[in-house]
Amino acid sequence: MTDFEQELRDDPDRAAQFARFQAAGAARAAYDTAMAGNGSDNAFVRWLTRKPLPVKFTLWRALCGLCWLFWTFVCVLVTFVAPGAWHVGGFILAVLSGFYDWRIWTRRARRLTLFIIV
Repeated sequence: MTDFEQELRDDPDRAAQFARFQAAGAARAAYDTAMAGNGSDNAFVRWLTRKPLPVKFTLWRALCGLCWLFWTFVCVLVTFVAPGAWHVGGFILAVLSGFYDWRIWTRRARRLTLFIIV
């Protein structure tokens, strides 16, 4: 038995203080590990690379994904073909619809929206 272990055995207050110190260190290590995520300090990158929810890939999800893929394609076409300042709006809509489509296919979208204009 080392001298330190003997001191902890003889002095219960010091043993309790040491136990609190060890618990705080373990809690800090767990927090640091959780915050590290994929090794990036960027919260947006950690959010993008997190694991998706355990959601089944259904026919409805595939139909919504194809619908939003179509709208993304239309907005990209508007970006390159539209005259005047319409290409800026087309680009913004293409990014937003593409992002939602990506969320559908990676099972991150909780609510699915089918957007059809008749």
